[in-house]
Amino acid sequence: MDLQEENCGPEDGRNNDQAGSGGAAAGHNHLGWDDLTRSAYDRWLARMAQKAPATIEKYKRYVDGLLTHCRKSANKITDHDIQLYINTIHGYPSRGTAVVAINSYLKEVGRRIKNIELGRPSEPRTIVPLTEDECKRMVEATMTLQQRVLLALLRDTGGRASAICSLRVEDVGSDYIVLQGDTAKNRTTSTAPIGPDTAELLKRYISETGARVRVFPSNRRTLWAMINKVARRAGIQKKVYPHLFRHMKALDFRRAKAQPDTVMNALGWKDTSQYDKRYGKRTATETMTEARALLDKTPQETGNPAKAIEQLAVLLAQGKIDLPTYQASILTLQQKPKEGKKGDRDDSLFYVH
Repeated sequence: MDLQEENCGPEDGRNNDQAGSGGAAAGHNHLGWDDLTRSAYDRWLARMAQKAPATIEKYKRYVDGLLTHCRKSANKITDHDIQLYINTIHGYPSRGTAVVAINSYLKEVGRRIKNIELGRPSEPRTIVPLTEDECKRMVEATMTLQQRVLLALLRDTGGRASAICSLRVEDVGSDYIVLQGDTAKNRTTSTAPIGPDTAELLKRYISETGARVRVFPSNRRTLWAMINKVARRAGIQKKVYPHLFRHMKALDFRRAKAQPDTVMNALGWKDTSQYDKRYGKRTATETMTEARALLDKTPQETGNPAKAIEQLAVLLAQGKIDLPTYQASILTLQQKPKEGKKGDRDDSLFYVH
């Protein structure tokens, strides 16, 4: 397998990865390591210094776990030894990250992992963005000006949590903010527009607090906790976290058919190579709306969904509709309509990447 080293900061949604039983016990214990293993480890850490702190800690956890699990010199560790250790790690994504970390370390002793089985991939992560109504409920559930400003900035800019928390007074403009690249993901600086209401809230907050350098005293952890509490107070059951607003902003850009340069500058991306892959799919609401509109136009006998399905199949064969719309139409036809609301269903937005 050919995996590339990555930055895996806490905003990737997998901060609860476990490094197996060996990793938990190892910590930073170098006792019992021979000179070759220790010197290779020190060189590896020096080479890793430019990476994000969260990435370094995660990689160290996996490498420490491997060395404790194997209890042999680094140049004598076999692929079989590594496979046995990988098998102790829970979760396909975590195993992939562990292999990347171990590979980066083994470069110091002149070798590379060749054949490691990671197991069956898990199902793609389903992310459920907030509806506009839920956003309004969260705003109403805020209890302080700081909470309201932070929430407004997340929604307007789609900025990363650590970048929002480290916002400087000098980076606040009349209708934009400059988000400095943070070590959690990259060091790219982005200019993000903000709405007039958000700009007014931010100006008022800075005036009332007398902030001179950093706008907020919050950090990434306290922001996560705040967003979670406000969501619960608003009665929102779905998972809500700061990075969710970044996904929502990316979806906004997709719907508006924004130019790649606009997306890169606003979200601080180095490129848009993953943009279409992650956000190019239509939401469930968009597909179902199209399906319902299609059914309204499709002649069908009352109480005879089989006839409508047959007609839809013809349209699919003719290339007049795509497969997702055809499948969504079938689901709509099979639904049991609620009284007074034919074909009603929960249309909460979601997409899978």
